[in-house]
Amino acid sequence: MIQIFWGPFEVFIKNNIRVDQYAKNTTCPVIVIGSDSDRTLSDDLQRKLSKLYSDSECKIFSGVEHEDYYKTDSVVSYIKEVIS
Repeated sequence: MIQIFWGPFEVFIKNNIRVDQYAKNTTCPVIVIGSDSDRTLSDDLQRKLSKLYSDSECKIFSGVEHEDYYKTDSVVSYIKEVIS
């Protein structure tokens, strides 16, 4: 895996989003997806994030690493189920 967001691409990643403020202004339902194996964004952090929204659900998968959400069948199936 190549860390593309270092060097010139780091302008695209900023850690200054105030999610707590953003969440207060969110009126649509929110689904937060996490995993007990995600070492980038822990499942505890995802649970805390979900609680910031007034209308949210938090789905924690088991054994899915951060970079594998989009290619894990159970996650993709869940997303398809939710949006259909």
